[in-house]
Amino acid sequence: MKGNLVFCTDSRYAQHLAVLIYSILLHTSVPLNFFVLYSSLNDKDREQLNSLIERMSCMRDLAFTIEFIPVDVKAKLEEHGLNVNSFRDCFDPYTRLFVTEIFAGRNLDKLIYLDVDMVCKGDIAPLVAECEKLVTFGGVLDTVSIKLNYPLITPTYINSGLLLLSLSYLSRINFIEKCAVFIKEHLQDLVCPDQDVINNVISASDLKLISQRYNEYLPSKEKVAAAVILHYTGPFKPWMPQTRWRMKKVYWQAYRKGCEACLAGKNADLTFVKRQIRKYAKLRPVFNLMVSLRKHLGDKCPAFII
Repeated sequence: MKGNLVFCTDSRYAQHLAVLIYSILLHTSVPLNFFVLYSSLNDKDREQLNSLIERMSCMRDLAFTIEFIPVDVKAKLEEHGLNVNSFRDCFDPYTRLFVTEIFAGRNLDKLIYLDVDMVCKGDIAPLVAECEKLVTFGGVLDTVSIKLNYPLITPTYINSGLLLLSLSYLSRINFIEKCAVFIKEHLQDLVCPDQDVINNVISASDLKLISQRYNEYLPSKEKVAAAVILHYTGPFKPWMPQTRWRMKKVYWQAYRKGCEACLAGKNADLTFVKRQIRKYAKLRPVFNLMVSLRKHLGDKCPAFII
């Protein structure tokens, strides 16, 4: 059994994608293929992520691969006659609506999509197994959004941060065409654009609800402890200094371990790295942490620190 994981990103989130991928690799007991759909990643971004995959493949003795797929999602939207506004300064969230086109001609059917503002703290092998059995579409119920009073909320409204996808099912129901029609008819009502579309295009009878442990967005102590994947929903992320919640600590723990893994064999001062991360994770923005580490490590600075 080998899982196929899909991400959408740009150069602004490359560092945080590295944290997520590292946290997955640290815990998985099954081999994985990673597909990075990107609107903007430079050569350095790709080299750093490739380096992380190679190092972890050796450390874990599991087969991991990564492939980078450029996607001009704005052009795809225009091809389908969709004149939409950006969401949080980009069009990347719409990318997942075009997965059947993006992966056309490949010998792939089952995919797990993950947002990059996540951290994994457990083995995703059961999630991969669940995806292998899937014949339609899967996700986690969004218990927060369901309580909101706006037009496009459905009784089975899911959070689109983690999706189990069957490409054959999506092709069979003409998913892209249905999404395009829905966007044109409800453009003014869209609040969480791609999420609203997905929830209203996928039939409730075809939806497979999975445990919230795989897309935990509630920060209570009990929820965080039981989670396999934490999701930092909303505009405030764990790398922002104004964010103050329990889930932030898990992100920085993953970051620290990733630094240690990539610094192994470079004869660097790991004690200093740990000390700086403890200091800046609590008190200062992530930018200050990067500057401090780069200044101290110089050419020993690992690929993980972007």
